[in-house]
Amino acid sequence: MEAEALSAASIERVTAALKAAGVDESGISHAGTAVTPELSRAEDGTTQLTGFHAESEIRAVVRNLNRVDEAIEAALAAGATSRSAPVYSLQNPEAARQAALNAALADARSRAAALARAGGRRLGEVLAIEVLSEDYDGVSAPETLTLRMKVKVTFGY
Repeated sequence: MEAEALSAASIERVTAALKAAGVDESGISHAGTAVTPELSRAEDGTTQLTGFHAESEIRAVVRNLNRVDEAIEAALAAGATSRSAPVYSLQNPEAARQAALNAALADARSRAAALARAGGRRLGEVLAIEVLSEDYDGVSAPETLTLRMKVKVTFGY
């Protein structure tokens, strides 16, 4: 089908432009092409096929934040017709998760120790830890990417 062939050629041009802009080939993916017929209603009430519309999505992982704008401009210049806002994420989310968990545990220990002292007790060992929630905040800008973690910690005394 001609629409699919034209779409494939567009995908190749945009992919080549992204590579030329420094995007690693392993970070470029194509989510598929949707081809839909374009129809019009004639004066006699019949429906006529007037063409086809092809839509594809290409995703690019840009690891150097200084090159995001360059990659977007290259894709648009190569024929991409729209773009989504960049989404920022962590390359190693487990390290951030562990750091957030450590900070939440330290905060829980500090608060529990203050409560124990106020009650005339000494804080004992950790008996249980439960992660109640965790979420990323600010994924639309790299400088505000935040992981929030809420934990429930049970201490002996």
